[in-house]
Amino acid sequence: MFEFTPEKYKKINDRLYKLIFILLLVILMFVLFKSTPGDKIGSSDYNSEEFTENVDSAEELRYVTDATFEELAKCIEEFEEPIDIVWEGEIVGFMSSGACYAIRKISAEDNYPYETPKFMACLQGTDYTGIFYKGRVKITGKWTGITDMYANAFFDSACAPYVDIEELEEEIFPTIINRPERFTSEAAEKIKDIIPEDAFLRDYITLNGIEGYLVLYVLDSKLGPELDSWDWPFSSCPVSYYGQVIKGEYWLALVQDWTVVNKIPILFPDWHNWPSDPIPGETYRGIPINDSRGVWKEGGGLMFRQMRGTLEDWDIEKLKNPDLEEEGSEIIESRQLVLEDLTGDDIANEIRFKIDYISCGNNYYTIVGYDADTNKVMTYKINDGEYSYIGYDNFSPNIEGFVIHDTGCDHGKSMYDVTQFQFDPQSKEYIKISSTGFQDCGAYNSEE
Repeated sequence: MFEFTPEKYKKINDRLYKLIFILLLVILMFVLFKSTPGDKIGSSDYNSEEFTENVDSAEELRYVTDATFEELAKCIEEFEEPIDIVWEGEIVGFMSSGACYAIRKISAEDNYPYETPKFMACLQGTDYTGIFYKGRVKITGKWTGITDMYANAFFDSACAPYVDIEELEEEIFPTIINRPERFTSEAAEKIKDIIPEDAFLRDYITLNGIEGYLVLYVLDSKLGPELDSWDWPFSSCPVSYYGQVIKGEYWLALVQDWTVVNKIPILFPDWHNWPSDPIPGETYRGIPINDSRGVWKEGGGLMFRQMRGTLEDWDIEKLKNPDLEEEGSEIIESRQLVLEDLTGDDIANEIRFKIDYISCGNNYYTIVGYDADTNKVMTYKINDGEYSYIGYDNFSPNIEGFVIHDTGCDHGKSMYDVTQFQFDPQSKEYIKISSTGFQDCGAYNSEE
């Protein structure tokens, strides 16, 4: 009969401890070896040693998916002497600033050794400000090396040739491609026949409650890149905020029975000739935004296209552009003619044009629209009791034609003013009805 003594218990216990220790050691070793970095790279079966041994060139690395920065670093190369290239291709991706483009190469050349025909091409300096190219392009430039820029976003997790662009040509003039479907309609074709032959039809829209169209066209049109040499001298936003503009002389026309009834110019502030005032203790001069001495001009720029990710409110943009799709519209041609009721007559036939950018979130507006009393399109000025202004900063009438204009205390202001305006159907102006006068910003902040 088996006799269980304290000595035998101790021996069994010691053996169990040893077995448990060995088992734990085996498990630990298994876990450590199993989790070695580089065991798998995407769908590849390479382990870390095999990867180092077998993937030593950019060409082979192109077929490894989901590569890490460490892996991509193996193929980065800067040429001692750049190679002159002339490549054609189709844009498949881009940076939001419009500086760099991922391009799928179309024409084959001996000095392009990649089976997957894509490359990264970047404009230099400030050439890219606000320009957005799309479609097929021809690139003349310098091939300077191999890059891992946006490898996972555009290049199937691989390196690609990097090109400094010297010249970028689009196959077709940018303004006439990829436009919304409404510009191929019968109405659009008829409108093109009655506006000046050399005009660019920027936008058109059917009036509410009456037969006819409002039509916006541009004379001497020029595509971008940005506002006229930074017209407003204190612009503080990145260039991507401003989008791509078309510069020229903008005209808004009333069209009825396929005839132009009347037209008015869209005027822009001429900041180069705008009045300025000395500021005590400062070497620079102040530029009053709303100034009765202001100088206006017929030429200017309005946004034409904008990057989808930069648009201020995509939901609002979809309402303005009902022909946009939810997906696949990365560069948006935003409507300029968006009808609203801004006079309180319960008919949405007015437009608020954003004619300039003062700073991020602070913009300059002019209000225009169809006037049923005169059967004409006209500009609705802003009257402060002393002067009638063509445009005004941050001027946003509601559906009653009522405006609360609050100068606020942002951008280092020390004083603020809140003025109320109401649209007057007799004078066809927004009339000032009250003002707080300038108050200390300390009180403004404490009220909030």
